Amino acid sequence: MDLKPMTEQDIEGIAREAIQDAVDFCESEIAEDRIKAQRYFDGETDIGEEDGRSKVVSTKVRDTVRAIKPSLMRVFLSTDKPVEFVPRNQEDVQMAEQATKYMHYQFNELNGYRVLNDAIHDALIKKVGIVKVYWDTYQEQEIYDFQGLNDMEFSVLVNEDDVEVLQHTTKMVMEVDQMGMEMEAPRHDLKIARTVEKGKMCVESVPPEEFFIDRNSRSIDDYYVVAHRTEMRVGDLVAMGYDYEEVYDLSGLQHSDTFSEVEEYQRRGYEEDYSDEDVQDPSMRLVAVTEAYIKIDVNGTGVAQLQKVTLGGNQYKLLDYEPCGHIPFAVFEVDPEPHTFYGR
Repeated sequence: MDLKPMTEQDIEGIAREAIQDAVDFCESEIAEDRIKAQRYFDGETDIGEEDGRSKVVSTKVRDTVRAIKPSLMRVFLSTDKPVEFVPRNQEDVQMAEQATKYMHYQFNELNGYRVLNDAIHDALIKKVGIVKVYWDTYQEQEIYDFQGLNDMEFSVLVNEDDVEVLQHTTKMVMEVDQMGMEMEAPRHDLKIARTVEKGKMCVESVPPEEFFIDRNSRSIDDYYVVAHRTEMRVGDLVAMGYDYEEVYDLSGLQHSDTFSEVEEYQRRGYEEDYSDEDVQDPSMRLVAVTEAYIKIDVNGTGVAQLQKVTLGGNQYKLLDYEPCGHIPFAVFEVDPEPHTFYGR
């Protein structure tokens, strides 16, 4: 078979099949145990009660988790340096100290206590706790008002690439020129929106039912596909650079009848009351988005490279793909088993 670069259809088909296999594995082999564990944590039981007997249920699972969690949290939080950089030589000492202080600031800024608490909680009940770390690049609009601008000032502002004119009015005023003569000149009142490119570090715990990995993976470093499937607003996808017409018709997760919905319901303790018909603003519709990390030989060189593939809807429509150097997930495990991703 001759090697050749893959088309977008090839990449979409490979990624779709890999994700569907990973979803089938997690929902058929893992989700049922996690649902049962969550029910036991909530004090529910499969044992019936006899008439006239006590209906009190012992919450051993919840009590044990709550008793263990503080000791596990103390492993990470008993020091004022959650992350410490160690210098390799004398020249690195000052830089290592600055990096350590910066990471301490970021840990507090990004609510590190809550992220650790959530990940350890998931690990104790749901087999693994997943933390996602990534750099988020986004655009933000800043609004400015100007009054009494002359023609030159007005032209300089409105001709900038990142500026959108929201309101503009012109009025004529009498001025005295350099020769002392009165003359009529235009003055501009202006409201503009300036689009600023910004970025920030993000650290968040991922709900277990949103994380998928193939059944043959041995660890987070030895895998075929790793995926994060969630729901996003149409407007958020458009802000990320996707075309509105491309993402508006994508379906949401609520249209699928899967174990993931049951697991989400069990985790929340209530069912979401959401329907597309209730959304008056089209940009606020929820659509399914899957971010998959998979090794594919896109260029036809015979060597597969890690690709970040973004797909939309339940049909996994290809939205974007790009090469990447690592996956943004960290795994917390309580009782790992050798040679398999999910422990006990």
